[in-house]
Amino acid sequence: MNSKSWAIAMPRLLKLEPHKSIEELEKLYRQTQDPIERTRWQILWLIAKGHKVEEVAEVTGYRRGSIYRIVGRYNRLGIDGLKDRRHQHQGPETLLSEIDQAFLWQALQEPPVDGGLSFSLWV
Repeated sequence: MNSKSWAIAMPRLLKLEPHKSIEELEKLYRQTQDPIERTRWQILWLIAKGHKVEEVAEVTGYRRGSIYRIVGRYNRLGIDGLKDRRHQHQGPETLLSEIDQAFLWQALQEPPVDGGLSFSLWV
């Protein structure tokens, strides 16, 4: 049998940069109100306590890849890497200018130029 044809996935421990102590991570996990950030702190706390990625995934419901990304951001950026940036995201800029939006809105208020679809097609 070729040794490359099979492999056993070994549970992996992640290394955390010492931005916070285990006690500080637990405190942040327990005190954070935002549910996304709280789970991120829980992930870091469990990893810092020596839990394997698979165990943390089972406890938190997060996928292993997400756990690796969260730990990586924390290691690179510290606390700033854990913030839930979705609250700050305003969404993409509109594709239409305000004038074009007004023209579109006005056109939508009018009956269709070509008469639209026959009612019988909708029934």
